[in-house]
Amino acid sequence: MPFCPNCKSEYIEGITACSECHVPLVDELAVATREADVEEKFALLHTFPSIVYAEMIKEALEKRGIACLMKSDMLTSAYGSKGGGVFSKVRIYVPENRLKESDEIMNQMLDHI
Repeated sequence: MPFCPNCKSEYIEGITACSECHVPLVDELAVATREADVEEKFALLHTFPSIVYAEMIKEALEKRGIACLMKSDMLTSAYGSKGGGVFSKVRIYVPENRLKESDEIMNQMLDHI
């Protein structure tokens, strides 16, 4: 069975690229190293009033190799709301050891808005 090397999804024979990551599939996933098996601790980077800003920051962080988690509130995730609002909250978490770097990247992007 082919696998996506990024998201680790398994596909049926005949599929050649991941539908999510848009990368070629591989026959086997690389064995995780001991360092990669260590659980990484994440810290809150920022709470955004709109998923649009959160997605923009998440993309910039990932392009710099910073893993991040984005967590939306129930209303934003359940209804797919892209706009902000009084009840809309989207949080981005980054590895604790990359928090300062992530904060600098975010501030550089948002300081002119």
